[in-house]
Amino acid sequence: MKSYFLKSFFLVSLLSASLSTWGQSDLSFSKVKPQKEFAGEKAIQEYRDWQGRFKSDAEKFTAEVRNSKRGLTPDRVLTPDEVKQYFNQSISSAFDLEIFGEKGQRELGHPSPQFGDAVSLLIHMLTDTQTAAVGNGGIFKLKDEQMAEVWYVAFPLSKNVLQSAFPKYELPAYGKLQRNTFPIVFFQRNKNGKLLLAAFSKELFIVFEEARKNMLL
Repeated sequence: MKSYFLKSFFLVSLLSASLSTWGQSDLSFSKVKPQKEFAGEKAIQEYRDWQGRFKSDAEKFTAEVRNSKRGLTPDRVLTPDEVKQYFNQSISSAFDLEIFGEKGQRELGHPSPQFGDAVSLLIHMLTDTQTAAVGNGGIFKLKDEQMAEVWYVAFPLSKNVLQSAFPKYELPAYGKLQRNTFPIVFFQRNKNGKLLLAAFSKELFIVFEEARKNMLL
């Protein structure tokens, strides 16, 4: 039992150390000037407000998963309904919870020495203070026919990572949805007009996989 806890502590410490190096190299390339038509400070504050709510929800979720995986019920997995309750301040009903499902929870509870866990890195990417909303790409229809806002988001990643993800790394024009050129996050709004995460895009996962390969080795 003692060796199990020591191993778990080592893995979590390794992941924390890897995340602490995030955004420390070649930031000039990733600092993108927002679209001139983009709603500047208002949009920045909206994204920052969502970051705070998402980070708070995620911290409660990850604490619960890690506690259960190290406790007396290591095989317990939170159900989709339970996961929704942990993210009820930051995620919309349209969001696909697959990444926070069984596989993600098991990785979160037992991160690998080489790659840490995907959930922690993705949360860190989205909530980092150097991550910035820089543009609007109009409206997109999700798989369930619900409509979502297209937000272009710049991440503090190295030039190598960004160009490996997108050979043509370029912020599209205001209101235009252009695929495979820039990270996208889809949002909806609650009854008070606050942003709720509606979906991750393939572009977000492309840059995420490049970040994971380059940062957690």
